[in-house]
Parts: sequence; structure tokens; C-alpha cells
Amino acid sequence: EGRNSEAAANGNEFAHLFVFANEKAGMNKVDKDRVNQVIYDMSKKSSYFANAQRHDKRTLERITDWKARLARVTEAELQPVKHRLRAEEDKIRQQFSVQRIAVVCDMDAFFAKVEELFDPSLVGKAFAVGGIGMISTASYEARKYGVRSAMPGFIAKQLCPHLIFVKGSHKKYGEASQRVKTILREYDPHLSGSIDEAYMDLTPYVDRHLGKDKTTDERMQFAAETVAAMRARVEKETRLTCSAGIAATRQLAKIASDMNKPNGQYLVPANKADMQEFTFRLAIRKIPGIGKVWENILLQTLNVRAVADLWEKRLLCAFLFTPRTASWFLRVCLCCTEKRDRVIGFGTSSSSRKSISTERTFRDCENPAELVDTCRVLCYKLAQQCQSKGIKGRTFTLKLKSSDFSIKSRQVS
Repeated sequence: EGRNSEAAANGNEFAHLFVFANEKAGMNKVDKDRVNQVIYDMSKKSSYFANAQRHDKRTLERITDWKARLARVTEAELQPVKHRLRAEEDKIRQQFSVQRIAVVCDMDAFFAKVEELFDPSLVGKAFAVGGIGMISTASYEARKYGVRSAMPGFIAKQLCPHLIFVKGSHKKYGEASQRVKTILREYDPHLSGSIDEAYMDLTPYVDRHLGKDKTTDERMQFAAETVAAMRARVEKETRLTCSAGIAATRQLAKIASDMNKPNGQYLVPANKADMQEFTFRLAIRKIPGIGKVWENILLQTLNVRAVADLWEKRLLCAFLFTPRTASWFLRVCLCCTEKRDRVIGFGTSSSSRKSISTERTFRDCENPAELVDTCRVLCYKLAQQCQSKGIKGRTFTLKLKSSDFSIKSRQVS
């Protein structure tokens, strides 16, 4: 029993090193201690774990430095920071707007649900799309055991011994995605996103079908009814379900899309008080762009666990962190994360895309011929992406990550 307690403690201590230790929809009743213990036991001797510890050591050194700065900071040092912070707050508040209606539609366990359409015997079973090396999606039944996307398959199998692996088919997923997007484009022809997610601007649709003279509450309610009907159409015509978030900003809509998964939706009322109340309740990790590293930094340095804590510590954030980082945290707290230069369609911007890439992760390989063949395949895929988007590149970069997680890169223009 003592050894198990020690292992569990180790697992929890190092849980922040693993992105796949975090919750996804359908994992709210998972035994987190057991999951963390299994992940730790299966990873502690791996190159990945050693690399994660090296990065964590550097992060802890930064945290120690920041704590030392906080311990000796004086009121005189904070005065100019207060002035800059007040000016930044005023600038951000002036940009606050609830004029647009953002919607994010997120397919529910998309790859897994597509596989169930092709093989109904999988329904109700714990299975994952992928293999022993890595899985891309887990069924909701598998998630009950702590299995989730981006998790190595051998760890998933330890968590759920009866887990079934299903080989993925991007052709099937692409075709299913197009069927869904065809429906969604009737509501926003300019939507953007990925194979299983869509970022939409419903403002023009609401303008056309309801009018511009209605109150903000009436417009948001109409949008919510529209999204419910749209989701029903997706389910009826494709036999796939999606969840959605509706809000005045794309970031809040993204967060809201995860609130009532699976096959649900959530509306964040479009007024400053309700938007901030919704945001302040969120755990800091719920904010897109705040990953495991910043979650750990904010917790260890400032004891920030929720966005409300971030707001209370905004002065110290401005003192410790770069102006760009502090400003971003402030924008999160003030629910003003949309840029004014963003044009109609929350997925597009006045600034052009800076880069496009493709990559592949595979087991250790020392065969030069195989590596060159892999490069050729990746180059072909990248060329196809560029051709489909009608773009050309000026600089080509090759990045190679070795088995010890060291990275080498070369580029030519």
C-alpha cells in the first residue's frame, strides 16, 4: 500500500508534464489519481519523460527568479507599472464590442463516430482510432477509463486493457467533414476551422433573417435557435453530432462549445457583466493559448487557478511578464480577445498567413532511405496544401526531431 501511495504521489507530481493527462469531454468521472499513476509508471524511463523534465527544470528556474523578484518588489517599482496597466485597460475597454455573433461547432469524438458509422459493432465499445504508438481519438466509452486523444496507445491499453484499436482513414474523415461543412456553409459561407471544428460568424445570417433593429438579447436568442436547428440538420443528414458555443467573441464561443458536450450547446449572453462572470469562473487551463507550461507558471508563481485569480493578480502579471503576455492576460479577463482588424468571418484576418506546414511522427528510424522517402511524401503533401490554397512559399524549412527529442532544422530561401 505504501508503494502504491508513493507511485500515486509521483504520478500527480508530474501530471503537468503530460498534455494527455488533462480532461476531455466524457472524462469527468475518471479516477485521476490512477490515470496519473499509470502515465507516470509507463513514462518515467522514456526519452519523452527525460526531455519533459529538462524543460520543466528550466521552467522551475524561471519560477524561482520570478518569486525572488516578487519578494523584493517595492511600491515605488509598482507605481509606473500601475500607470501602464491602467492605460492598457482603458485601451482594451474601448475595443470591447458585442456586435458580432461568433459560433464554434465542434464535432463529438469525430473520428470515432465516423468509424461507428462504417462498423456499427463498435457502438458502445471502448475503442480508439490509432495504434500502440499514438491515438488520435477515443470513443466516449474509452474515455471513462482515462483514454483520450494524443495519448500513446501503450498507455491507453494499460488504462483500458480491453481497448480496441481501429486504423484511421483520413479519406473517410475528410468526406464526412465535407458533408458537415456543406450544411454549415449555408449559415456562414466563409467559415474556417479544421476537419472536425468550424469557426463561424453568424452575424450576416442573423441580419438577413431577423433584421438589424432587434436588441442584442433578441439577436443572440435567435442565433441560439438557429444553431440548434443547424445541429439537428447535421445529425439528421450525416448521423453525426456536434456541440456548439455561441458568444460575442470567438474565444468565448470556443470555450462554450465544450460546456455541454456531447451533442449540446451553450450560449454566453452578449453583455459585459455576463461575459466576465462566465470567464472569471473558468479554470485557467480552459483558456485557449494557456497550456500546461503557463498553467504551472501561474499556479506556482502567483497561485492563479482561475481567471478571477488572474484578474486579481493583473498588476503582478504586468510587473513580472512581458508587455505582450500581460496584455494578453488582461484581454482574456476583459473578454476582448478579438482584434479590430479582423474582417467579417471570424476565421479570416486582414493579415495574410505567414506559414504552412506538415509533419509526421513515427517510431525510431535509422534508415536513411526511409527518412528520405518520408521527406518526399511530406513535400508532396505540403505542395498539395499550397496548391489547394493558391499560395507560394519563399523559405523552405526542414525540422528533424530525434529520439532524444533534440531538434535540428535547416532552411533555404
